This record gives sequence, C-alpha cells and structure tokens, in this order.
Amino acid sequence: MDNGKTESFAYTEIDSTFNEGVGVNGALWHRTQDRAGIAFVSNGIKKDHQVYLADAALDFCWATAG
Repeated sequence: MDNGKTESFAYTEIDSTFNEGVGVNGALWHRTQDRAGIAFVSNGIKKDHQVYLADAALDFCWATAG
C-alpha cells in the first residue's frame, strides 16, 4: 500500500483495501475432498492521490506533445 501522498512504483495505485471471503468443504454435498469459496476485494485511493495522478497524466501529455 501507498501512503496517499506520493506515487509508488507498484502496478496499481492503492491507498486502502477491503477484502472478505468464505469457504466451505465438500462435506455438505458428500464430497469431502471438494472445496468451494467466494471472495470480494475492493481497493481505493484518496482524493488527493487521484488529483496527483490526474495532474501527472496531464503533465505527461504536454511533455510528449511538445
């Protein structure tokens, strides 16, 4: 995760993460070697981080156009 004030060298900019999941074994359907699960993940970035990245993109466009 990033600190929300600087650009990281990660593939995806993330300031916060929420995840939740649940899993069950196959005993419910009489197949004890089976496993099933579901997960939810949500990532977000802070507003000032969004502005920083948007400004950097505009600077990049101007630098490459000239």
